[in-house]
Amino acid sequence: MVGLSIGEKHFIQGGIPQDLRSDGRKWLTYRPISIATGNIPQANGLARVKIGATDVIASVKAELGKPTPFQPV
Repeated sequence: MVGLSIGEKHFIQGGIPQDLRSDGRKWLTYRPISIATGNIPQANGLARVKIGATDVIASVKAELGKPTPFQPV
């Protein structure tokens, strides 16, 4: 994990009394959030979460099958 430089710390600390974050938002303003499910028909389960510019997709694909002696349950 990379630490902050002294200049970055001063910049962030200077924004606290001004109620500003480094990206211009106020301290209690959240980034836009959206959640979607089932966007990929081939997946049995899917969720997509976007928070600001961060986009995360998680999916599950499952198939039922009979266990074999070489692949027990």
